Amino acid sequence: MNKFLGIILFAFSFLLIGVSHGQEPIGIETKKVRKSVLRSFKELHPDATNVKWYPYPHHSYKDSKVDPTFLPILWENSSPNFYEARFSDEKGEVRNIFDFGGSWYVTSRPLAGNLPQEIEVQLKEKGYSIWKRHNVEQVNKSGEDGKFYKIWLTNE
Repeated sequence: MNKFLGIILFAFSFLLIGVSHGQEPIGIETKKVRKSVLRSFKELHPDATNVKWYPYPHHSYKDSKVDPTFLPILWENSSPNFYEARFSDEKGEVRNIFDFGGSWYVTSRPLAGNLPQEIEVQLKEKGYSIWKRHNVEQVNKSGEDGKFYKIWLTNE
């Protein structure tokens, strides 16, 4: 019995490793996105092209992988209650979250330029300035003033 449990835990650990790498979720056709959501998106990004739509949170993934890295607070929901729109502009991939009624929740995009000096100071004071940065995003949230940043770091 212990050997069987060990094999299951070993296999499950590989699943978790795959989960952390974030695979492309299965998209939905634009014609299946609610009109209120499409209108709200067009108001925010009138020039966006090649937009891909996904249910959010993502529960249906290619290769049974999941991507919990973007807005994990919305993972509290047991089924998709939002839409995610992705497109690329001159700075990189832009990701937006809308509820089914068309209300915008968040936009995340690659940071154009450097982090603000105050954040660089905090990273240095906390000992993270020597860590390798893999990705830095600027995040704008509905109902929140100011800018937020998402920084992926590894201690190599």
